[in-house]
Amino acid sequence: MCDCAFVKTTATPSNLIFGITPTPVTTSSPFNGMTVKMSGAKTNFVTSGSVTNPAINVYYDQYGIWVNQLVKTNYLSNVGDSGAPVTSGNTLVGFQSGKDIVGQVSYFSNVNYVPSYFVGLTWGF
Repeated sequence: MCDCAFVKTTATPSNLIFGITPTPVTTSSPFNGMTVKMSGAKTNFVTSGSVTNPAINVYYDQYGIWVNQLVKTNYLSNVGDSGAPVTSGNTLVGFQSGKDIVGQVSYFSNVNYVPSYFVGLTWGF
């Protein structure tokens, strides 16, 4: 299961994401203590933190569902950041999923659980 947002377009898109030029992709599995960064549409700036649990099952109260095998981290995120790339250096490790009520605990989908045809670019923050 992947909680990600992707949009298919027929227009010619810009190669800039938040002013950052994507680079060829490398991927990696997140691990405890890994430094990660995320830049979401709502947060509007790059936030960083570290992985505190690489495989946790999370219950989203507002939707009444469990999402399994998410990665728990301590970077700041906000509603509207879902689908944002999560990187470690220039390595893609996942996509933003959700947060706790305060926003100090965030969760992202492990890149290894995202279908490979979605993993074409990564962002170097």
